[in-house]
Amino acid sequence: MEAGSYGYNREQISSGGVSGPLDYYVSATHFGSNGFRDGNGSYSQRLVGDVGYQVSPDFKTRVLFEYAQQNTRSAASLTLAQVLKDPNQSAYSNTPQTYTGATGQTEQSMRREKGSTILGDYSTLNLNANSDIEGGFLYKNFPLRNEGGGFTPATGT
Repeated sequence: MEAGSYGYNREQISSGGVSGPLDYYVSATHFGSNGFRDGNGSYSQRLVGDVGYQVSPDFKTRVLFEYAQQNTRSAASLTLAQVLKDPNQSAYSNTPQTYTGATGQTEQSMRREKGSTILGDYSTLNLNANSDIEGGFLYKNFPLRNEGGGFTPATGT
């Protein structure tokens, strides 16, 4: 467990073990921060792990997984005049989703992962002292939600 300035906090709990031909590891983490600048907070939560099994002296397999959620806010870039006036300020316009940055463009202010998932397997078959066959699969699902849209010129074109 860690804690600090600007609402910073991080926690983790994990466990692992071996029982005969089976081994495992699992970890759950949480991170949160309000950020130094207004509107610059973020948090994330993750669950990761893997389970391995030695089926025989010549064949072993391992399943791995990860599930994560993340919410990141960006206070955007500031001009030098804005930094000199208040370095903690956000460059947000009237809505919390968009801002007009130093480049004069309306930009996205929040990125949320609604729940990314990774699931995979890795297996090895030992044929002899000099040869192995290895294979596996990996499934990834990373849906993103970018609030406020993409980079759009301030003129609306």
